[in-house]
Amino acid sequence: ELDESSLSLVGIEKRKLCSKEAGCEKTEEGVSLDVPDGMTGEAGLSIAAEPDENGKKLKGTGELTLSNGDIYSLYAKGKYNSNKDETQFQIKGVEESTKGIKLKLKIDGRSDNATFIKGKALGQQLNVDAKIKL
Repeated sequence: ELDESSLSLVGIEKRKLCSKEAGCEKTEEGVSLDVPDGMTGEAGLSIAAEPDENGKKLKGTGELTLSNGDIYSLYAKGKYNSNKDETQFQIKGVEESTKGIKLKLKIDGRSDNATFIKGKALGQQLNVDAKIKL
C-alpha cells in the first residue's frame, strides 16, 4: 500500500520456515520501502480504440505511464452497451515484459468516469470500484 505522506510502500511481510525436526514457524513483520526516485505512486492510462462496423465491439491500443516516465504498451478490446451507456475494456500488455498486465475497466458514458478497474499491473493487484475521473 502506498503511504502518500511519506512516499513509501508499507505492508506486511509474512514468512514460514519449516524443518523436519522443529516443524514450522510463521512470522509477520511490518515493512516499509521508499518509493524509487522520480515515483509518486501516480499512473496514467490512455486508450485509443475504434468501433467495428456494428459500433459495439472495440479494438485498439493503450499506454500505462508511470510517474517516472516509464511507458508500457497495451492492447485493448472492449464493447459498448448502449442501454447502460457504458464501455467495458479488457487490457493486456503486448510485449514480453508486460505480459503480466491484465486489467478490466468500465467507463460510464455520461460522465466519462471510470467506475471499475480490476486486475494486475507490474506485480500489483488493482481493485478499484469507485468514480475515477479520466
